[in-house]
Amino acid sequence: MNITGKNIVITGSGDGIGKALAQELTRKYNANIHAIDIDQAKLTQLVVDEKKYGNQIYPYTADVSSFESMTKVTEEIILEAGHIDIWINNAGISRTASFLKTAPDLTQKVIQTNLNGVINGTYTALSHMQRQASGYIINIASIAGHVPAPYMVAYAAAKHGVVGFTRSLQCELNFDNSPIQLMLVSPGFVNTSLIQQKDQLTFPDWMSWTLSSPTAVAKSICNAIRKDQAEITPTINGKVMKKLYTHFPNQTLKGSKVFLTKKISDILFNRYIEP
Repeated sequence: MNITGKNIVITGSGDGIGKALAQELTRKYNANIHAIDIDQAKLTQLVVDEKKYGNQIYPYTADVSSFESMTKVTEEIILEAGHIDIWINNAGISRTASFLKTAPDLTQKVIQTNLNGVINGTYTALSHMQRQASGYIINIASIAGHVPAPYMVAYAAAKHGVVGFTRSLQCELNFDNSPIQLMLVSPGFVNTSLIQQKDQLTFPDWMSWTLSSPTAVAKSICNAIRKDQAEITPTINGKVMKKLYTHFPNQTLKGSKVFLTKKISDILFNRYIEP
């Protein structure tokens, strides 16, 4: 699909992959970016940053976990833009802790944002795109949607849901000969605020060299849209994790304990952080 000058909606565009996508699409492809985020301050900063490059971002504050909120913001965008060419469901939150140490309301919030948010965005976008008989929807899942992620139980459950939801809907659209295209994106470990959260267990510093950048992921997604790909894993670490789990599932899960260490010597002395 040619993405130059298209009207593109990105949820969770205040930082991370969403922000990188907004920057890549507007700077390189001159796209009209309609940026959705629940954090008004981050949206404002994105708008200010892109003005320096002579680019205009159209900001919208909305809660992806609320169907009413997403319906309203979709109507606002259509009123502003006339139509939507590409919709990217990117918004997500995370919590790293043992299941029983995670408050039930926080577990529900992770599920509602990461899974229901994708479903809500897809529903509102698809409803509009079916009427115009064209469009492209991209759902951002995670490698945690393919490989179990201990101490990220709610996040993994939501992302597994996104994978199943997207693949099933792809099949349904194909059966219906729909003109709408749907892509599944499953990044691995990316250096975003989800990785850097200081109020919980974070990605080990000694493994930071394995992290991909949001910009690199954004470039991969843009290339995949241009090539009309149905599914991609845009990070090397994600591809490695999927391969390892496919061929060595037990060893891969046991090895995931390295994410509970602060330094490499902790592995040698069997010292692990208790989430």
